[in-house]
Amino acid sequence: MGLNLEAHLTLNPSSESLRQATELIDTSHTNPDATRALVVWNPKETSTRGIAVFHAEYRMKRSIALIGVDVRNGSGLAAQSALWNVMMRDTDDGSDTHHVVSFDLAFIIEEIAPRSWATYFASYAAAAGELNSDAPDAAMADVVVLETLCHTGPLPACGSFDNLSPFMLY
Repeated sequence: MGLNLEAHLTLNPSSESLRQATELIDTSHTNPDATRALVVWNPKETSTRGIAVFHAEYRMKRSIALIGVDVRNGSGLAAQSALWNVMMRDTDDGSDTHHVVSFDLAFIIEEIAPRSWATYFASYAAAAGELNSDAPDAAMADVVVLETLCHTGPLPACGSFDNLSPFMLY
């Protein structure tokens, strides 16, 4: 029996099915500085906006300073963003040249329709718009944010779960 992706996403937004659907989204972008795409999923029956949070953990050279992450929407407009809970630890292999950096990337998302997704683009750079936690849109959005490389795909960068029907996963 096949898995109805649409129903599964609503019930379990952190599932492998959501990860697979993310890889089908066209995240190619004309911004040459974008190194990653952040797909923001709204599996709820109501639209949402506010602060989305993506937890990141990367192995980085100790000689590279984490100066920030610039986040932009699909039109290239800067989204207010900030790094929260930045932590550094030694690598499991005891490397002298690398460490593991973890942080929460918080950024303001524009309104996302019910049962839809939108794609944002991120690059390591000082944030173009610093997140102001007193801003009117500063409420936490109940969304799931998944990261992927910038790549082409059969699904649009922004869309509705209705777009997923030809791509149901089995």
